[in-house]
Amino acid sequence: MRVIFLIFAILFQAQALAYVDFDVRLFHDNAREKRAELVLEKLNQNYDLRSISYTKNIIIKSNEIAHSHPVLTLNTRYIDNEVAFFSVFIHEQIHWHLSQPHLQINMGKFLKEVEVLYPNIAVGRDQGGARTRRSSYLHLAVIFLEFKMLSYYVGLDTARDWMLENMVYSSLNKLVVHDYDLFKKLISKFELHLN
Repeated sequence: MRVIFLIFAILFQAQALAYVDFDVRLFHDNAREKRAELVLEKLNQNYDLRSISYTKNIIIKSNEIAHSHPVLTLNTRYIDNEVAFFSVFIHEQIHWHLSQPHLQINMGKFLKEVEVLYPNIAVGRDQGGARTRRSSYLHLAVIFLEFKMLSYYVGLDTARDWMLENMVYSSLNKLVVHDYDLFKKLISKFELHLN
């Protein structure tokens, strides 16, 4: 009996140590934002988010496009789809990772290389790209790392299904999924991987 108690105590303590103490603010403090906060809390309880948490300050704001800076802001669009919500959370955290000063030189090299590899990158939401050409190239790194981490947490098939279903950056998502091994090499070559 003591052994079972000890095992439960160790598991509980390990989970408690893995918990990230996010500072979450609800912009309107409405029902949808409260539900989004509960989804984030559930993810935080069920997964070790420490390796992808580059900022702990989070705003949840209804009817807002999710974005990373100046404060990571999540919306309520996917409160009924945990995988999609998780994907957006990971995506915005990766923007924080890639904006770290020590990665800027290598990020520049990555951008130059993908510009050569993909001269006809999708640009504009209607084309399944980001707003600008440079942002589309930047998003190739973000989306690769997002896909990799989402696969780690929810499994490859579930992550791939979501990435191919997601209409935000749809062309870029398909490109990353299709050329996964190439992006894996580029991320490694330029040391842009997550800590």
